[in-house]
Amino acid sequence: MSKIHIFTEELNALDHERFALLFPELSRATPELFRSMSIASQSLSNVDFFGNPQGVRRDNGFEQALSSVLAASIADHVTTLNASILDQLNTLRMIVLKWAQLTRQEESLSYFGYIFYRFHKYSRALVSEKLKYLTCVAAINEHSLAHYFVPNPLRAWYLSQLGVGDKLSDDFFDLEDADRLAAPASGYGLHFKKSNRYNLKLPFSLLDTEIETPVQANGKMVTSCPHCHQKCRVSLFEKMQISCPKCQSTWLQYA
Repeated sequence: MSKIHIFTEELNALDHERFALLFPELSRATPELFRSMSIASQSLSNVDFFGNPQGVRRDNGFEQALSSVLAASIADHVTTLNASILDQLNTLRMIVLKWAQLTRQEESLSYFGYIFYRFHKYSRALVSEKLKYLTCVAAINEHSLAHYFVPNPLRAWYLSQLGVGDKLSDDFFDLEDADRLAAPASGYGLHFKKSNRYNLKLPFSLLDTEIETPVQANGKMVTSCPHCHQKCRVSLFEKMQISCPKCQSTWLQYA
């Protein structure tokens, strides 16, 4: 089973059997969520002349299955009712990514992306509403397993001419697949409305303070090493494999 960069080492190490032992309630609830997402994802493929979905099935049980997964994540001590809504959304994103990896159902992820990226405000409100009805579900904080589903913080985002990429992985998004966030939280909010290629390995939003802007001039580019932060000066090409002279690490980067 190949590793996914955004996962923690602990989550990457779990196969289907160990996941079921550690998270029994999630293992029971998540298959129904994927059944509903599979139905809805198929309807997303029916698009009009402009590439927009002609009609997404809403009678697929998605919202009820989502409630069950939220309840299961609390029962399995993955999250708590006191967690912020953004933390809840990121935990959900990690859960469905891991289940898709374990069950090889990546094709069902498009509906999750459609709802949680393209309609981010609606999805926040939906999850908030579902959580209000879960106050009877208690989690034991001292046995929290939330660290399994925290997105890997080791990222090295950079701005290129076409979009934003990560030097430590092949994750990349086109600038037309994101909106600019208003100040003071300036940055990008991802929606994938241009490509309709929902990549759940990408965050819901990125701040400008998290993104490096390499300096380009006279056919050269200066960028920093994602490992030791050494400044590296290279010849400018559309796609470059860069080697750090200090720590010898290499990575791919677009101009």
